[in-house]
Amino acid sequence: MSASPTADVAPRIQASDIPSITGLRLSPHGAEAKLVNISTSGLLAECALRLKVGSSVSVQFEGTFSSAAAAGRIARCEVSTMKSGTLMYHIGIDFNNPIDLGDAQPAAAPEARRAPAPVEPMRPRAVGPVAVGPVAVAPAPAAVRNRW
Repeated sequence: MSASPTADVAPRIQASDIPSITGLRLSPHGAEAKLVNISTSGLLAECALRLKVGSSVSVQFEGTFSSAAAAGRIARCEVSTMKSGTLMYHIGIDFNNPIDLGDAQPAAAPEARRAPAPVEPMRPRAVGPVAVGPVAVAPAPAAVRNRW
């Protein structure tokens, strides 16, 4: 029996829930990045540099975060937005080893994720007789032939 696909997925923590990470630096590229979300197994960052999927990378955490750095590989790189004429990329990084996130916890599920309220079924409306007036018929278009 196989496990469900989400069984191995670590819960993501939004950047706003980890104020101790103020920025990221990706080596050897020297790119500065902004944290989008993080888990014990990887992170999603936004940066202005397109990175090759599969390449090795070291992430230096700026701020007072307990881990100074983590090694991993680029799992995905895709355009996220354009800011002031510069393409910004979402960079997914898969860590080589799990990291400790300390006391950080994923935020509670937003209200939008709750099951929707039941919808009352529509009832057919009573429709009376419909009056139809004279129907106008447009004349057929003239045939046009080229003479060359």
